[in-house]
Amino acid sequence: VYRITLRFAEFEARKAGERVAQIAIENNVVEPALDIFATVGIYTALDRIYQATVTDGELNIAFTKVAGKDPVISAIEVAATLPSTETPSFARWINCGDKAYTDSQGVTWDVDQKWDGAWGAREGDNRNSSALVAGTEEDVLYQTWRRNPKDYRFSVPNGTYRITLRFAEFEVAKAGDRVMQIAIEGAVVEPALDIFATVGRYAALDRIYQATVTDGELNVTFVKLDGKDPIISAIEVHTR
Repeated sequence: VYRITLRFAEFEARKAGERVAQIAIENNVVEPALDIFATVGIYTALDRIYQATVTDGELNIAFTKVAGKDPVISAIEVAATLPSTETPSFARWINCGDKAYTDSQGVTWDVDQKWDGAWGAREGDNRNSSALVAGTEEDVLYQTWRRNPKDYRFSVPNGTYRITLRFAEFEVAKAGDRVMQIAIEGAVVEPALDIFATVGRYAALDRIYQATVTDGELNVTFVKLDGKDPIISAIEVHTR
């Protein structure tokens, strides 16, 4: 299992849509339509962090032009994800649905809740499905989800955090039926996430980000762009 960091910056395009790229890691599309300018503008760093499992001795990262100029990449970091012997100073695991869950690694995921001053979602309601989920052995984490959470808030010590968001689509049947924007600490990390367009229906999609908190509160915000309301199946937050 590897942690892959891709670093980008835009120096040529002058408007959104002038360079749009699809990125796949180990044949799994991780960025269906990455537009650096639309995400952070020109002359600005954009880092994206992913995780992938290699079974054939070769890690492959593929770049495909979707629109405009050819894809670009500024730097690549690949590191094996070894079990840590250091206990994080803060950690929270949330199963965004209606029940707590202990996964195959012995990690207990808390039952979801509304914001109470410590952590939780500001709005939304819980949904669930019994359908099996491809791409994971932890089906239960994905079979429950919060619809239209608006945002999740965490009261945390100031510092740098690793945030993993887990998704699965059970309701829509085509690309474009649910498109959401996600921001962490006010920075847009997903300008137009479409779960179905990325992995299809009944399939796990995990996204990993990094953010620095300076005001004692970590904020993850969801905004509907098109179709159905945003959804989230599970959230993991811990110090780097």
